[in-house]
Amino acid sequence: MLIAAIIIAVLIILILALAYIMFNICCARTPTPLIKFIIKNSMSGELDLGEDSKRGAEMWNNSDLEEVCLESRDGVKLYGYYRKHPNAKRAIILVHGYRMSALPTFAAVLPYYIEDECDILLIDQRTSGKSTGKYITFGITERYDAQLWTNWMCEKRPDLPVYLDGISMGAATVLAASEFTFPKNFAGIIADSGYTTPKEIVRHVISSYIPFPSAPLLALIAMMFRIVTGHPMDSMDCRISAAKSKYPIFFIHGKMDRFVPYTMCEENYAACTSEKSVFYSETAEHGMSFMADKDALLQHIRGFFANNDNLTEV
Repeated sequence: MLIAAIIIAVLIILILALAYIMFNICCARTPTPLIKFIIKNSMSGELDLGEDSKRGAEMWNNSDLEEVCLESRDGVKLYGYYRKHPNAKRAIILVHGYRMSALPTFAAVLPYYIEDECDILLIDQRTSGKSTGKYITFGITERYDAQLWTNWMCEKRPDLPVYLDGISMGAATVLAASEFTFPKNFAGIIADSGYTTPKEIVRHVISSYIPFPSAPLLALIAMMFRIVTGHPMDSMDCRISAAKSKYPIFFIHGKMDRFVPYTMCEENYAACTSEKSVFYSETAEHGMSFMADKDALLQHIRGFFANNDNLTEV
């Protein structure tokens, strides 16, 4: 009996240790070589961000920026960088994705948002850039950060319509936040390459990039995720949030996306009950629709703004 008890105890310790290792690979602030490999191999070739990104980064770095720091509901210091346009027509909050940096993510679109006379708030998601935080939660806690930033921007610029614009995990974050009630000058959401739930995207990535059955790995990650963060991995569902939302949502997705399959966008779009529109790029990989179909997508984005700028009480 004693030997059996020791064996069981050792097995439990080993399972918990493995679960903690897998959780940290997936969610800890510092990316592991495995995560770097997965992100790199989600694209078919070398990423060429082109002249728009170089121009956007240069314009941003030469701007007069206001550093903003807010404290989240769980004590995380959140940093953002605000660029005020002298003739602003609207304000946009840009929310980057999983293990990404804010400026490289949005550099390509920045010249056009600046030329279209937008105030811009570029934020560092928790665990990224200057923002603090130990663990990524795939939008579960990040959605409340998005709510905090939106309330800040709506109060700072009550004279402007305010939009949330997210890509990848940032898109899932803003979609999950879409069910919240925002100030009256909040105008809408752009969600580019968003997934449905944290659990479903982790399952997809495991099955696509790791040569091991996804069910046991997902179970280990989900178990430790709940122990460490206090949240079940299925406690956020973008479809449910989109179904509750009362704000216009513009969905974007590339049909060649291997990291977040475009069928997840189809599910989110189908669930949405508010005013909605969608743009699919036939050739774009993950988060690359703007690069693949810039002119067509810009036309849709500008149309989205035109349709919603004047619908808010400013």
